[in-house]
Amino acid sequence: MTHCFHRQTVTLPKPSLLFRGAVPHQSVECKQARGKACRKAYDQGHYYLQVPKIGSIHLTTTAPAFTTFPIAPDWITNLWQACKITEQVAEKEYLRCKKHVKAYLDNMKFHAQCMQTEAVAARKAQALLDLQPLMKTAVVLEQVQRDFLPQFARPMFRRSFLVLTGPTRLGKTIYARSLFGHRQTLELNCCGVSQPDLRGFNPLVHRAILYDEGSADMVLRNRRLFQGSTEEVTLAHSGTNLFTYSVYVYNVAMILTSNSWLRELEELQSEEREWLEGNSICIDCKQPLYET
Repeated sequence: MTHCFHRQTVTLPKPSLLFRGAVPHQSVECKQARGKACRKAYDQGHYYLQVPKIGSIHLTTTAPAFTTFPIAPDWITNLWQACKITEQVAEKEYLRCKKHVKAYLDNMKFHAQCMQTEAVAARKAQALLDLQPLMKTAVVLEQVQRDFLPQFARPMFRRSFLVLTGPTRLGKTIYARSLFGHRQTLELNCCGVSQPDLRGFNPLVHRAILYDEGSADMVLRNRRLFQGSTEEVTLAHSGTNLFTYSVYVYNVAMILTSNSWLRELEELQSEEREWLEGNSICIDCKQPLYET
């Protein structure tokens, strides 16, 4: 124990501190430090006894931390890393420490976000595994096999994108993912979107991009993207271009699913409609795209 006035490490018998008849272990030895480093080691050990650890029952001291002796924020991090204290306790201790509080709290928030992302990925993988027995065999569409897929087996300056249009519940999205595999297909929710968010695209992983519920207007606003240019495509333009980013989508399959593609084409001007028809392979789905 540490004397609250003289900050000297002394052995103080404390008969009142008993747990099932046993007294706390008391020692003034510090084999890990010498000289001035002993003071810091003693303080760190004393803090370890005071901090509200997981499973602790009762804590009391005559030399409270933060006022009797200073605390280094790394001590809190080490205890949190070793799962000795909860995140809530660590956050409160950082606030009491008053040293680089923002940096340590930002670190905790970032850690929580990473853990959440990891947990969601694990849950997603488990869901896909559970759904695997329910998956039905995809049908063979002659136009896809003849006109769309062969484009990616040979060099081409530009490629046509695939449009699967038709009523809902025909399995258009699942069929589109099956062409290149779930892991190698980046699926984007493009309902009501004028520019798709491709910041999650990885050219070393993804061979196809699926624009689910994409619109004709979205394609017209991003023509170079859907043509699969040999140069990088810059997205997220604004007045300041503060958040712009570039993607390299050469030889990447572009697949779009829609419930209203043909109706949207009829509402366009002739030049825009001709461009979309000339640069796409459109399949009007009437039957389910899986074997029944």
